[in-house]
Amino acid sequence: MLDHDPKLKEAMCEITAIMRKHDIGGHIILSSKSHAEFRFEPPKWSAVTIDDEIGIRVRTNSDLYPNKEAKRAALESSVHFLESVGKLSKIAYDSSVKLLSMIIEAGVSIEFSKNPIVPDRKN
Repeated sequence: MLDHDPKLKEAMCEITAIMRKHDIGGHIILSSKSHAEFRFEPPKWSAVTIDDEIGIRVRTNSDLYPNKEAKRAALESSVHFLESVGKLSKIAYDSSVKLLSMIIEAGVSIEFSKNPIVPDRKN
């Protein structure tokens, strides 16, 4: 059995390409019958970046910005992006937990995977 669902990989590549084309960011979660994929994709207009070793970073080096106003604007946009993604992710998580609790209370047995979930950053 594959450790991923090829349909999810293909869909995630398409979604990532659309996000990059329109210069928008987000946190995408996809699920098939057997697997799940997620991706955190910061927009180019933010100071948020992904570092393979560190993880999510906010780049504030002064040499990246022509002046203080540009740096401030990038940081403000980054805060907006992170806050929006964070709040909406929490709403989705809380809704999922509530629904799972209702299902368990109804007597349905659920089996959870113990596999670590790591996002694919190749596309």
